[in-house]
Amino acid sequence: MTTSNRPSWMVDHFAPADPTDDLRCLDWLIAQLELTDPDSWQTEVVRRTSATGVETNCFFGHVYNIGGGDTPAPDGRNSTGSWLWNWVEERWATTFRVYPINDGRDPSYPQATAKDRMIAFLRALRAGEELSTAESMEADYQYFLAQENESAANSSSAGSA
Repeated sequence: MTTSNRPSWMVDHFAPADPTDDLRCLDWLIAQLELTDPDSWQTEVVRRTSATGVETNCFFGHVYNIGGGDTPAPDGRNSTGSWLWNWVEERWATTFRVYPINDGRDPSYPQATAKDRMIAFLRALRAGEELSTAESMEADYQYFLAQENESAANSSSAGSA
């Protein structure tokens, strides 16, 4: 995709300061993914080019291309494709969450194609039906903290018996 097709926040800044910008950017990303050919999607590998030169991508491969691929970023350290990939991981969902959905291993997303599964997931994120990266991290922290507290309470109870 060309630079003019990317939202200005990608060119000027990586992370939008206004949280509503995150939602607008997610809407933009969903719209871009909807334009992709379902046959250009793959599972198990981020990117692949066939012997005839046809490229297929998983979700993050498409994100990288939509973000501008190897186009140098203004910071001089990254590419704009990497910026968009990082934004998705930092704000919405990490590879840990995305790959099982893309690859068809998450029963919550039974759609027939990786494209359809990922768009359904992004829409669920947008609607607040799935936890974002930060929300997932907080939920995991609270879960493990509760387990640790329970273990400490059990140890204390056993020691006083």
